[in-house]
Amino acid sequence: MIVRPIFSWLLPLLMLMHTLTTGSAQKSGRQDYPNLGISFTIPDGWVGQETNDGMIIGHQTIPGVIIMNTHTYRTIEELKEEAKTGLQADAGTQLLLAGTPGLLDNQAVEAHYEGTLQWEPAKAYAIGVLNTKGAGVLLMAIANKSVYQSELENTLRRLRKSLVFSAPKTGPIVEQWKSLLQGTRLTYMESYTSGSSYDGGIGGGYSSDARIDLCSQGYFKFASNSSVGVGGAGVSGYAGGNDNGAGTWTIEAPTGVPLLVLTFNGGEVQQYQLTSDGDKIFLNGRRYFRTTSGEYAPDCP
Repeated sequence: MIVRPIFSWLLPLLMLMHTLTTGSAQKSGRQDYPNLGISFTIPDGWVGQETNDGMIIGHQTIPGVIIMNTHTYRTIEELKEEAKTGLQADAGTQLLLAGTPGLLDNQAVEAHYEGTLQWEPAKAYAIGVLNTKGAGVLLMAIANKSVYQSELENTLRRLRKSLVFSAPKTGPIVEQWKSLLQGTRLTYMESYTSGSSYDGGIGGGYSSDARIDLCSQGYFKFASNSSVGVGGAGVSGYAGGNDNGAGTWTIEAPTGVPLLVLTFNGGEVQQYQLTSDGDKIFLNGRRYFRTTSGEYAPDCP
């Protein structure tokens, strides 16, 4: 399932936090991202710089940076749970929750953190904002502890108040993927075998497969099987598979990236990022074979 944890995108952006004055074009004022359905205003005196992982916002005289990105969490409780995880990474960077996450308003969670940033004592303040129309927004203000000041937090709150959400303009991408996948079977297969190198030794193997039938009526059937086998002189074993039931499927692009969303009858939701290379289809980076007829046709009416 693809869900961006609050801190999964933080470290790459921290590596760029000193490049605001020398990097790509700086942004100020109102910013609009129609493909995300998100707009906001960079406060006066601050400038932003886009990166592959979001946006960094800085000031010429106020130490520290503000980091922005999107998320796909859908409830306040999910945001609170993720906020508790903090960040532990290499290069002397660790941020731990200070206190407990709280409600900033009915659509936003706030939390404070303390720890180290590249071995230096640091403080941070984060806000996670829900969006019922698409991707939510994550904001974090961070600075070395010795120069951390309340203006960082005030600016973060101003950014939050400036956020405006609208329906994402995803263009034809959702319909294109829906047309490509409806009425198809997607099959993933993986196997590995290791033989014994000597007589009487132990050999083993592993196999895994998954099948998703995407019916045109909007529901899906899902089956997966995995097995691990070992064998040798008097040694054998097997553990295998299960059947995961069914539910409904949709194609969504809340952050501009197409996702296959499977909602199981029991309430579980699985999301797969969709990419392609020619006629090859990938779900979360793994190749799935797309078939429509014969013995490999989807099990649909």
